[in-house]
Amino acid sequence: MDQVFKAELQTLQAWLQTAAGKALLTRESQALDRLLPGLFGYHLLQQSVMPDVCLYRESPIRHCMELHASLQDSAVHPRIVLGRPEALPFAENSLDVLLLHHSLDMSLHPHLSLREAVRVLIPGGHLVIVTFNPYGRYGWRKWPGIARGRLSDWLVLLGCRVEHYEGHFVRRWQQPWLRHFQQGLAGWLGSFQIVVATKEVRRITPIRPRWHQRPLVAVPLAKPSMRNRQGD
Repeated sequence: MDQVFKAELQTLQAWLQTAAGKALLTRESQALDRLLPGLFGYHLLQQSVMPDVCLYRESPIRHCMELHASLQDSAVHPRIVLGRPEALPFAENSLDVLLLHHSLDMSLHPHLSLREAVRVLIPGGHLVIVTFNPYGRYGWRKWPGIARGRLSDWLVLLGCRVEHYEGHFVRRWQQPWLRHFQQGLAGWLGSFQIVVATKEVRRITPIRPRWHQRPLVAVPLAKPSMRNRQGD
């Protein structure tokens, strides 16, 4: 299973270096450049299938890190953190933004990887998830991706709220009226999709104690004694 997974990952990484793959990365980068400036915090972590790609260049967060599986992926850099998506080397509630770039597509256990991402995210923090659209061009031919409804269900079960969703085609049609039509189809048949979710803050609601009134016990009254009356 691991060998098959590694082979699929290497195939995807090799394809992303082709002309078609670079066009996809460019389109994804453009979409993220519009979304990330609105997400603030102190710490950002990027999980990408491409070790040397930087997709957080427009983020206002200063401390940005990249998760790598090993040092062989790239040279040693202060921003590189070694670890696996299923076991992130971070404490609970410690990161403000997590950018998952096709990491769920290439995960053997995407639900566990998503749960781990939510674990290290602070309450109110944001998840930015980039996946292939299973009904799009690459979903049908190469990589199945994760359906929008399934991903939303996972996020809700993990205590997150989906804030934003958008789908994209890699190539845009030139005619304005066709481009408007294409935008309407992108959410259903686009090549890739981006989901932005927020980890909800768990509010503790105080529970008022229920005071159970005990039933009154009827105590019989003492009757006056005849002996006492004779003594009077």
